[in-house]
Amino acid sequence: MDGVPAPVAAVVMKLLAKTAEDRYQTAAGVAADLQYCLTTWEVQRRVDPFPLGAQDVSDRLLISEKLYGREAEIEALLAAFDRVVSQGTTQLVLVSGYSGIGKSSVVHELHKVLVPPRGIFASGKFDQYKRDIPYATLAQAFQSLVRQLLSKNDAELVRWRSALVEALGVNGALMVGLIPELALIVGEQPAVAELPPQDEQTRFQLVFRRFLGVFAQAEHPLALFLDDLQWLDKATLDLIEHLATHPEVRHLLLVGAYRDNEVGASHPLRRTLGEIRSAKGQVQEIVLAPLAPGDVGHLIVDALHCDGAIAEPLVQLVHEKTAGNPALHDPQPARPRDRRRPGISPARGYRMVTKPSEQDVRQELDRMWRLLDGRAIEQLSDLPLMSDPGWRATLLVQQAAHDQGQER
Repeated sequence: MDGVPAPVAAVVMKLLAKTAEDRYQTAAGVAADLQYCLTTWEVQRRVDPFPLGAQDVSDRLLISEKLYGREAEIEALLAAFDRVVSQGTTQLVLVSGYSGIGKSSVVHELHKVLVPPRGIFASGKFDQYKRDIPYATLAQAFQSLVRQLLSKNDAELVRWRSALVEALGVNGALMVGLIPELALIVGEQPAVAELPPQDEQTRFQLVFRRFLGVFAQAEHPLALFLDDLQWLDKATLDLIEHLATHPEVRHLLLVGAYRDNEVGASHPLRRTLGEIRSAKGQVQEIVLAPLAPGDVGHLIVDALHCDGAIAEPLVQLVHEKTAGNPALHDPQPARPRDRRRPGISPARGYRMVTKPSEQDVRQELDRMWRLLDGRAIEQLSDLPLMSDPGWRATLLVQQAAHDQGQER
C-alpha cells in the first residue's frame, strides 16, 4: 500500500485476518483505531505505530478459537507431515486422551496449513452405532474429497477423471459402491466378479490402495484423519494396517484419534499397532494431558480482557473445577439467556453496565451456589463486575442465605 501509513495498513490487514479472533471484534474498536490515526495525522502529519485493538472489546463473552497449551503436540503433528513431504513415506500418528481433551482440535490445526496445492486433508469420524458397517468412516472421508473434485472446472476434472479411471481399472465398481458420488466423475462401472471372502478383502485393499494413491501424490500429499478409533470396525482396522505397512503406499499421513480410557491392552487397535511396529511401520503416539493452570489462565485473560493478577483467583477455581479439560471451559449457559447484559470497559475489561432484575440475580446465584463451594464469594469479589454495589450487596445476602441452608 504505497503512500498509506503503516499503522493504517495494519488496521486493514487486521480486518482481513484469516481467523476470526485475529480480526476486530467490534465496529467501535475499528473506529477508535482509525480515529487515532486521523487525529495523529492531522497533528503530526504522520502516524507512528501503536497497539491495535486497545479498545476493541466485544460486548459478548467470547472464548477464542485458538488452542492453549498444545504447541508441542501441534508441532509434532506438523513435523510428521513435513517428513511425509520430504521423504515420501507413510506416517501413522495417533493422538490419544480422554473425552473433551482436544484431540480433534489439535488435528484440525494441521488442516489449517494444508491448503492446496501443499496438501490434501480428508477426515471421517467413527460412530459407536455403526460399528457393523465396514469402511463407513472411510466412505465419509473420501466422499468430501470427491465432492470437492466435482466443484472444479472442466479441465481439472478431466485430469482427475483420467487418473481415477487408470487407477481403478476394471474394479471401479468397488469404489463406486463405497462412494456413490464417484460415479459422477468416472461414470457407471461394470460389475466385478465374485470371489471368496478372503480374496475379496485382498482385492478391495488393492483397489483402495490405488484409489488413495490418486490423492496421495508427491505434489500434494494426503493427510487422512480418522476420529474415535475406539469404535472402528475390523475391516477398516485391517485396511489401516495394510496402508501403514505396504511399500507402495507413499505420501500419506494417517492420523487417528481415540479415547485412551476406552482402548485397553486387549482392544484390537492395540494388537494391530503392535503388528504395524513389528512390520517396521512408522508409528508415533501423541498423548494429550490436561491443561496446566497457566494455559487456563491465558484462556481466561484473553476472554475477559483483564490483567492476569485480577484473573488469578478465577483461574485457580476454573482449573480446579474442570481438571484442565478444555471442553468444560465454555461458559455459555445451557438455558435461555436472562436479562443480564454484560458491558465492557477498555481499561478494566468486563463489568456490568445494566443492573439485572432481583429475580434474575437470585436465580443465577442459586444456580451458582449449587455448583460451587463457599469459596466462590472470595473468587467472585475480585472480578470487575463486582465493583457494582448492587451486585456485591446481593451476592453477600445470597451467600448468607446459602450458609444458613448449609447449617440446617
